[in-house]
Amino acid sequence: MKLGIDLGSRFVKIAIKKDDEINFYREDTVYFYKNRVKREDGNVLIDLSSYGATEDADIVATGYGRNMMSFANARVISEIKAHYRGALEATGDQEFILVDIGGQDSKVIYVKDSYIEDFVMNDKCAASTGRFLENASRILDISLDELTQMASDPIKLSSTCAIFSESELV
Repeated sequence: MKLGIDLGSRFVKIAIKKDDEINFYREDTVYFYKNRVKREDGNVLIDLSSYGATEDADIVATGYGRNMMSFANARVISEIKAHYRGALEATGDQEFILVDIGGQDSKVIYVKDSYIEDFVMNDKCAASTGRFLENASRILDISLDELTQMASDPIKLSSTCAIFSESELV
């Protein structure tokens, strides 16, 4: 049994592979830490037994919260490496550009000849991140799905500061 966990700032995403079947789950981050993380014999453990995970499961953790705790039962890898390996596995493509719009940052990864050629990330401000898009939807009083339909006629907003962009929306 293999488990992949993305410890995001807003949600924790879980993928569980058992035999040839993969199941996906999503939980609120606060809920996850309250209900799925436990201490045992001085160790911090991820407990996904409610999803059928066994104690000997191979767990790989990544995401915004990957370094917040030292999980005794999980290997930790960077988000860049997790995205790269996941995209290679899922698509088999040797060259691609992957865009991740996360809750607190955004990343663009360029893979060429099955190698991470380059990547950039916005980690200085929440502009253009998932949290910003959620706030923009709220300000505009529309759903995120409706917001995605507006890509054909974009307006220019400040990309250096989420607060400036939100002020422009208002």
